[in-house]
Amino acid sequence: MLLPVAGLLIAVFLVFARDSRVGPLPPVEFALRPFWEGLIMAGVLALVLSGLWKKWRTVGIVAIVVAATVMTVVMTVVEWDSELGIDVYHAHRAAGAALLDGLNPYGPAVRVLDGSPNAAPGSVIVGYPYPPVVLLTYGVSAMLADPRLVSLLAWLVLLGWLGRMALRDERYSDVALAFLVLLAAAPVWPVVLFTSWTEPVSLLLLVLAASLWRSRPILGAVLLGLALASKQYFVLLTPLLLLSPGFRRVKHLPLALGVAGATLLPFILVDAVAFWEATVTNIASIGFRPDTQSVSGLLAAVGVDLVLPVWVWLLVCFSFGIALARGLRSEGDLLLGVTLVLGVAFLTGLAFPNYWFLVAGLGAAGVVLSQGSLGDQGSPREKVEAFP
Repeated sequence: MLLPVAGLLIAVFLVFARDSRVGPLPPVEFALRPFWEGLIMAGVLALVLSGLWKKWRTVGIVAIVVAATVMTVVMTVVEWDSELGIDVYHAHRAAGAALLDGLNPYGPAVRVLDGSPNAAPGSVIVGYPYPPVVLLTYGVSAMLADPRLVSLLAWLVLLGWLGRMALRDERYSDVALAFLVLLAAAPVWPVVLFTSWTEPVSLLLLVLAASLWRSRPILGAVLLGLALASKQYFVLLTPLLLLSPGFRRVKHLPLALGVAGATLLPFILVDAVAFWEATVTNIASIGFRPDTQSVSGLLAAVGVDLVLPVWVWLLVCFSFGIALARGLRSEGDLLLGVTLVLGVAFLTGLAFPNYWFLVAGLGAAGVVLSQGSLGDQGSPREKVEAFP
């Protein structure tokens, strides 16, 4: 029953989001929108009808994946050279230029205009504000071509993985397919791509780490370490990793934490103060943002400026993670736990469209990997042992 509901909600969502703009969207996104919306809605209809004819499920998933893929590829080809005004894009470019010149990107070699609405005219961000995992993907890509290449490849791999998993009978569930539809239909994706937000890489690393944790634990641990080191706010996931029954018995968890630390160490040794200022101070000094998609943003709409003190926010996030950790026993459980913890963190803190893109993607992958599956006849969930 979830698919018809999901289809209706997505239809409403697309209709009301047609004229919304978050940041500089390329014209081709609006030109192509009727095409990919039509394919996605056809996919939703096919999934709804899958209860009458099993093959409709395949038709629906293929339509959704094709819609999202065509939208992404055509938009990328048409708008590949568009210059965006958002500071994230220019930070990647500046970091790539610094690397080419042999300079430390976490120092004064990277200076970009601050795009925050709170920033004074002419204010600049000094130092690359993203961790080294992002520098070595988006920054290096900016040296050679365009940082958006990284987001594009990560998105296509993730979408293909979701589609493949959803098509497998033993992984089939209405919930998984509903999340697949939602992720493919999210109008925020064009903004994530063209502004070079970095969540696609973090999302892909987490999903691959979870999917490989059982079959190839060493590779899974390395990917988990890279994922944890890709965003500063992933420190909020510490209780899930240290306290969940599935992870406490994992001998490869120290490897994951070691990999995360190893990515930071070279730049700390080069200039620890500059690295801290660029990756922590720059983020911590953001302050209240009226354009945030969170409780603070909702209150700002009625004239109330509210941001929780950092210690209160951390207490809420860590407490929620601790309470949730004991129930996480499988790979899917972990991703769903990460989804919930980050959702609470973003809701009570300062969140932007790219943050919710990450939450939607983790939720989709978590459901696909979650314990058991719902068969075509509504069979009960099969018990899945805790991951080793």
